[in-house]
Amino acid sequence: MLEVIDESNSSLVWDDEFDTDAAALDEVKRTIEADGIDSLIG
Repeated sequence: MLEVIDESNSSLVWDDEFDTDAAALDEVKRTIEADGIDSLIG
């Protein structure tokens, strides 16, 4: 599972399991690149 928490304590959770921490980080980076940082903060 992966959870991204912004400065206002809002969070976005992926229910997928990642094999490594690096794989989870890669997913966050792909999301930011594809959808922009605003997709993770709110």
